[in-house]
Amino acid sequence: MATQRWPAPSDVPWLRPEELIRAAFARSRVVMMNEAHEGLKRCLRTRRIGVRLLPIAWECGVRALAVDLLGPPSGPPDADARLEQPDLVQLLETARRLGFRVSGYDINPGAIPLKLRTVQKSPRFTNWRDGQQAGNLAGLLGGLAPDQRMLVWCGNMHHSKVRVLQFQPMGWQFRAKTGVDPFVIDQTVTVAYPARQSHLRVLEWARQELVERGGEAGYVRQVGLPQLSPGCDAWLLSLDNEMS
Repeated sequence: MATQRWPAPSDVPWLRPEELIRAAFARSRVVMMNEAHEGLKRCLRTRRIGVRLLPIAWECGVRALAVDLLGPPSGPPDADARLEQPDLVQLLETARRLGFRVSGYDINPGAIPLKLRTVQKSPRFTNWRDGQQAGNLAGLLGGLAPDQRMLVWCGNMHHSKVRVLQFQPMGWQFRAKTGVDPFVIDQTVTVAYPARQSHLRVLEWARQELVERGGEAGYVRQVGLPQLSPGCDAWLLSLDNEMS
């Protein structure tokens, strides 16, 4: 990831997370935001930001929170140790307390086609699953009143709106199925995933601006600003990036 052509960080129109989520819902009825997880490890900060932004989303007219870890829309989810993690419990309980309709949008494992059950690490399976997720989200959106909005909480980069090599991410498929262009926020670009070093270059570029803004700040995509990950409309950077 080359940084020599990037603008000076002081020239970036930085937004606080609360300002970023407001800007997102001003642009689209559907906002997709990710958390960072890998197995049972996760970046706690990404979920803390989610808890922090839920009241703002409610003020913006959001009435549905769709969470992939909750399984299919019909529920209940399969047993998953991640659902017992206190930080995720807090996110879900906060949403329900505020009045959100909280639903899963993942696949029903029993519905996996026989020909895909033995290739669950292949692009074919991933594309099928992301397509099912996109269809489930379309159904959830269709169940809302026209003036109601939806926040989608996904893992890692499934919300990207561009095809990458053989992969057709959920965000890309959702837009193709519905005609709705979701606003996609990536808050994982500075996360210290195992075996990934690119986050260090982003942090080196933005560190001082993040320090001056209390540790987190983001910006909306525009010409001349770094596009830190494909298929996204905004990026939220942080100094708190450990996976645990």
